[in-house]
Formats: sequence, structure tokens, C-alpha cells
Amino acid sequence: MATDRAMSITLSQPEARRLALASQGFGPRPEKPTIGHVRKLAARLYAFQIDSVNVLVRAHYVPAFARLGPYPMDALDTLVHRKRELFEYWGHAACLLPLSLYPLLRYRMHTEQAQEYMRSKRGADTAKAYAEVAERGPIAAAELSNPGKRSGKWWGWAEGKERLEYLYDSGLLAIAGRRGFQRLYDIADRVISRAALDAPVPPREEAMKRLILLGAKAHGIGTFGDITGYFEVDGWRDRMPTAPWWEWKRPKGPEGRRAKPIVKRLVSELVEEGRLVAARVDGWSEPAYVLPPG
Repeated sequence: MATDRAMSITLSQPEARRLALASQGFGPRPEKPTIGHVRKLAARLYAFQIDSVNVLVRAHYVPAFARLGPYPMDALDTLVHRKRELFEYWGHAACLLPLSLYPLLRYRMHTEQAQEYMRSKRGADTAKAYAEVAERGPIAAAELSNPGKRSGKWWGWAEGKERLEYLYDSGLLAIAGRRGFQRLYDIADRVISRAALDAPVPPREEAMKRLILLGAKAHGIGTFGDITGYFEVDGWRDRMPTAPWWEWKRPKGPEGRRAKPIVKRLVSELVEEGRLVAARVDGWSEPAYVLPPG
């Protein structure tokens, strides 16, 4: 590893590879993995992606196996659904995330706007769906008294499902469990711990910066796209309107309904603040970033 004026750090490809593998938890495996090892891995990776693909097992069970070897298959489910140490929400995609990240993701939820919408005449049906979950939850979308009809075979959600997903996105509902791969919705107060719900929430841009830093830590070393994409910071979901999608009206202009991206500025500010270090890896065509030593 070397330093110069143009880039703070220069690494060889083998050095970058070792740093990335170590940061991702690849290395010596425990003789007998336990739930404690899965807990530590979740705290290290910050996210287990959930996917409907099921060849050997569901996708979110694979990362722990790749790093720990054969581990108790119920360990991850226990951490999520029984101990409530992990929760389901949007990282770079639908993910199981440590509860410590909950305050950093509140900026994505727009809870107050959702509450205001439910108090409006247009939001009456959404308010009814929320009230039904509060009374009967946890329930699946199909168990609503008026779930509506699906508009397609795959992602053509019925109106009831759309409203529950909006309430889940807003943080008013949370995923209490799954039946097969079907989400079971409940009010957030019954799923997310009071400590997490009451934890101080950073301002939006500071929360985004902290997520970028966690992405850099998880990667060890990564490009701009790597460290910002780990939690999809300032991605399409972050830049869409806060209203329910069935209320969206497309404005004119090249960006359409999306807000202008700000993530390049955020990364530049992190470097200026000394919280992120620019780097160069031999053979890489793009600049890289690492956390500062210590």
C-alpha cells in the first residue's frame, strides 16, 4: 500500500482483494456455527437480501452458509421473527437488516406524509386498511376484508396489497413474518422495538452519508457505485415522490417525477470531511474509496 498526493491511498489488486474478502466476512470458519455467529455476520454485512428465487434455499440463507459453512437453518428466522434483532425493509433491495439501522432508514419512510394522507378524503381506503391490520394483524394482503382483484399474474398487485405496501414503505406497518414467501403485515409498534422507534433520527442527508459509510465499510474498498449502491442511497426509491404511487402525476422535464440526484455531492463532502478516503487500485479504471484508518 502506498500514498501519493493525487490519491490518498494506492493499493495493488491483491491488497484490494484481500481487504474486500475480509470485510465481507470470508475467512476461517467456526467449527460449529451458532446463532451468535449469524448475529455477528449480520452486524458485519448489514444486509441479507431477500429474493423469491429458490433453487437450493431462499437467497437470504445463502450468505451465512458461504461464510460460516453449515449453520442452524432456523438461526436467521429466529433473529428476525422471534428475537426481533433484524427487520425487513429496503436496503439495496428487500433485505433483512440489523435493528441498529432503523433510525438511518427513517428518512425513506415519510411517515408523517403517510399519516397526513390517511387523514384526507383520498386516503380513506388506506386508513381503513391500516385500521384493519391494527385490529387483526399480523395478516396477509389476501386476508383483508376487501383485498381487491389483482391486475396481473406477477407484479399486478390488488388494491389492498398496494395499500399495505405503501403503509409498509412509510414505516406505519412492518413485516411480522412470512407464510411461505407471503408477507404478513402488522403495525410497526408490534414488530419494531420501542427503543428503535424512539431512537434519534439523523437529518436526511446525514443519514444518507452514514449509509454510504457503512457501504464502504462492508465493501472494504469499492468504487462510487459500490459504496452508494450497497444501500441504494439516492437511488430511484429515494428520489420518488412521497405520495402513494397511485396518486403520482408525471411532471414535464427530463427527470420526470424523480428529484435530482445528490449522491455525488454527498460522497465529495464525506471526502472533504475526512470521513471517507479516496483511493486508487492498480488496474481499476475508476477511483475507489475506503474508510480512514482507525
